[in-house]
Amino acid sequence: MIKNILFFGVIFLLLGFAAFSYTLPDYLQKKLEDDVKEGCTGCELKIGQLEMDLIHFKVNAHSVWFHNNLKDSTEVKIFCKDIFIEGDSSILNGDVYHISKLTLRDLDVKIIERHEEFPKRPNPKELEKLEASYGGKLFESLPPANIDLIEIKNSKLKYSYKIFNKEAIIRVGKINGSVSELSTRKDIGPRYTKAEVKAQLQDSGIIDLTVKADLYSIKNEDVINLTVENQKMPELDSFFEIEDGIRMDGILHMAKGEVHLSQGHSTGYLRASYDGLVLHFISTPERGKFKSAISDFLAKAKIAKRKPAKNKPPPEAKVDYKREPEQSVIKYILFGFKEAAMKVISN
Repeated sequence: MIKNILFFGVIFLLLGFAAFSYTLPDYLQKKLEDDVKEGCTGCELKIGQLEMDLIHFKVNAHSVWFHNNLKDSTEVKIFCKDIFIEGDSSILNGDVYHISKLTLRDLDVKIIERHEEFPKRPNPKELEKLEASYGGKLFESLPPANIDLIEIKNSKLKYSYKIFNKEAIIRVGKINGSVSELSTRKDIGPRYTKAEVKAQLQDSGIIDLTVKADLYSIKNEDVINLTVENQKMPELDSFFEIEDGIRMDGILHMAKGEVHLSQGHSTGYLRASYDGLVLHFISTPERGKFKSAISDFLAKAKIAKRKPAKNKPPPEAKVDYKREPEQSVIKYILFGFKEAAMKVISN
């Protein structure tokens, strides 16, 4: 009699565990999608399939799509074929999820800025608050979590800036790297998030990027180290022709820079060596303050087709650029590097 009771008890326990394991992924999937919708107006998360291993606290998600459709913000579209999550019991409950390792495979990120739809930006005295917010809006739309390590495999990114019915585009592919100590909320994890990435710029350039960033503090102190090698310059026309009215010939053998970002001010250096550089200036619909400075500066400068000369080290220029009130973070970083690049190529 007792054996029969134990036998049927084990059977019911297993059936109950199986039913729980079957329904829990649906519950967790809906909870994650609802958390994103509630935490970020205009944001949407869709998960095609969710799988769970309750014994080892592993979660696998497939065909994951995220979109923030905020009219007053940079638009972000993310699709990831496979996400593998390793954690502990807090994956199932708790105020803050703890993830020891998150692997993103075949990640496709599209970042779109529209010149015509820029919101009214704060005045320069409020820039330090704006500078510190670039981690907030996107990450705080996600559930509160600490992630020890993110591995990124075989991924790509497209950045586009739409202006006057044209689109300036930068493509980065073959992205492989890691991000460590990422928190989706302020004050629940380490202050600094670190990233190391290797990728391909357009079709030829090789990128080596490291970042140390404080995503939430008002008085941020961030560092970006960037190396680009063997970049065919005409491949960059898809961005600079629309953005700055410049077409380029030649090859960039090496560009190496380090930039410190602090409260809307970027400082650092850029070194570069190149060959066969020729600039072609074309007319563009917009001639703003910075674009005018680029065109006037380069038109008057004596541009060396080759640098450095034989037996000389690569020339170095200082990065010293202050963020304009209407600039997004991406354009702020790009403009700092572009300003230094102008100094490098001019005599």
